[in-house]
Amino acid sequence: MAMAQNQTKKHVTDALFYVLYVAAAILFLAPLLFLFISSLKDETQLISDMTTLKAFVPYGKMSLENYRQVFEKMDFLHYFRNSALNALLQVAMGLLVNGMMGYALGLLEFRGRKFLISLMISLTIIPTEAVVINRFLVAVNLGVVNTLWALALPNLAIPMYIYLFYQHFRGMPKELVEAAVIDGASRWQQFRSITLPMVMYQLKPNLIMQFAGNINNFGAIFFLTGGGPVLKLGTGTDALNLSIATQAGSTDNLITWIYKLTMNSNQYNLASVLSILVFIVLVPFGLYNFMRTKSFKEGEI
Repeated sequence: MAMAQNQTKKHVTDALFYVLYVAAAILFLAPLLFLFISSLKDETQLISDMTTLKAFVPYGKMSLENYRQVFEKMDFLHYFRNSALNALLQVAMGLLVNGMMGYALGLLEFRGRKFLISLMISLTIIPTEAVVINRFLVAVNLGVVNTLWALALPNLAIPMYIYLFYQHFRGMPKELVEAAVIDGASRWQQFRSITLPMVMYQLKPNLIMQFAGNINNFGAIFFLTGGGPVLKLGTGTDALNLSIATQAGSTDNLITWIYKLTMNSNQYNLASVLSILVFIVLVPFGLYNFMRTKSFKEGEI
């Protein structure tokens, strides 16, 4: 009798968990369903359905016209290039800068090292919005305002990533470094050929997430460049102001372009197309690279 009651209780518990799993899945998939259906509707139908459950229902005149407009009438490749180039610059250069700083704090002994470690840990709690003005001033002093360099250079040294490198370098066997010194390797050779490849084993998933985060980098562009300068085709009086047609400037990326299409011109159908395209690019890229890491293959993450 007691065994039957326990089994019944277990079945009820499992059923409740399955209900919660399904509810969570619906919660996460509903926005994607909304975006996909919205990307197939024309602007008038989409706005009329916006505040009703019809927004999740594929009915009426559905077509790929919105996708055609994005690729034929707007410079999609320009903004995709901005997103990818900005992400690659920040990840590649950030790997070098943050990695070398973590290497120095983790493996080298020098005066003031403990103070710098404490300062680095303290800086991790400061939100990005609190230092955005300082980053803008850095871009001004470097003379790179309204360029992609204004988005990459002030964001290279990230305290959280320095701390991650520091933690990995600190736990590395010092015998390896000592052996490299005996063999005559310079500090740069030690960093490039021995220590960095070892920490990449654990940090590659973080770099993938950092790349995805930088592709979706909204705040830096919104606060530092505003997407400017204006994107034009041609010169002189014959120049065509493409920013009016596309609602985006020359340093905008896909995310800020989506924001401007939505907030400036209420073109929700085109913004939905871009959101779906970002999802299609990022998710397979992230999953493919994440599953190829040694950490994932060996079950450490």
